[in-house]
Amino acid sequence: MEIKNLFEQLNTNPPDDSYHAKNLIGDRKLIIYGAGGDFNQFRMNVLERCGLTISVIIDRKFKPGSFYGIGPCNPDDYKPTQDDLDNAIALICLGEPKAFREANNYLLVKGFKNIIKSHDIYEHYYIAEDEVIDATYYQKGRDKIEAVYDLLGDQLSRDIYLAFLRSFMFKKFEAVPFNEDQIQYFPNDIPFCINTKRWINCGAWQGDTLKAARNYYLKTEDEKLPQAIYCFEPDFENFIKLVEYINSQQDFKRKTIAYPFGLWRENKVLNFRSGISKACRLLEHGDSQMQCIALDRMGIDFKPTYINMDIEGAELEALKGSIFHLKKYTPDLGICVYHKPSDIWMIPWYIKTHVDSAYKFYLRNHTGFVVETVLYATTSPVGQDLLVDHA
Repeated sequence: MEIKNLFEQLNTNPPDDSYHAKNLIGDRKLIIYGAGGDFNQFRMNVLERCGLTISVIIDRKFKPGSFYGIGPCNPDDYKPTQDDLDNAIALICLGEPKAFREANNYLLVKGFKNIIKSHDIYEHYYIAEDEVIDATYYQKGRDKIEAVYDLLGDQLSRDIYLAFLRSFMFKKFEAVPFNEDQIQYFPNDIPFCINTKRWINCGAWQGDTLKAARNYYLKTEDEKLPQAIYCFEPDFENFIKLVEYINSQQDFKRKTIAYPFGLWRENKVLNFRSGISKACRLLEHGDSQMQCIALDRMGIDFKPTYINMDIEGAELEALKGSIFHLKKYTPDLGICVYHKPSDIWMIPWYIKTHVDSAYKFYLRNHTGFVVETVLYATTSPVGQDLLVDHA
């Protein structure tokens, strides 16, 4: 079995630090292409943690001025030196596949010889502050890791699971199978139809998941539109933009309620890191505080049919705080499982053993990197005859 072979490889070929920032970048000049959400995560996880500095940032959306103390460049205006082309590290901080390909092509045409992507660097994903992630970490979880592999409902899910595990186990990130035509949280290549009649959207950001939903429902019948949507977004600036978006959309406005809360296992004020776009998350020494709530302790019976979560590593704790709703209504689920290395096995294990053993699981990835790996789960009947063709 492939999953057992993975542990044999881990015993005979333990990971090294080849793909750590200090070895991939070292003290060479660093030129970054891309200054969006992926850059914010890279800045926090890699630049600040490893003490690296940037010489140039390239981005098409830059306006004149300073960006983190650096004069930004529009790609049309950037003129690298020959030494830059020969010796500098050109690093692409873009997660969206099309944008990544365009940036890579731009750097190749310019003549850069040392092009890497932020997703090559181990620290880009490693967010644990109090855990040592080594071979022992995976050996301790081996029973659950192997059990979850057997729970996955199709070969694509198992292929994604193995690619994800290999990437973290061996500290060398590899391509993860994905289909960029699939809409995140609304894939049509899983063998069940997600029921969004009463939808809880956790980590709503500025309305990006609502926008994805609109694109999805443009291809479906009107009766499948959600009847009620509950959005949770704790970051104040994101919340304001979320509400603005909801109010601008007549098809969502009257059926959507937005809450300025994070989700957790209990009602509690927690520290978080703010001001970093999509990458804001709970941190013990964060610079801001957020009110977190347990879904079950809001005094509201949401009667959910679908819950999706992208809450920067708090997913498992949020599920624990939603156990009443989960057990009573067994909603369909779309849960991000990439923020912590163990989430990809601990979250399905928790759902199977603590919520309802009837849940069936499917993994889908929406970038080709380990990011945006989502666990889809249902207790509804599944089968190839339920696949929906939205072409």
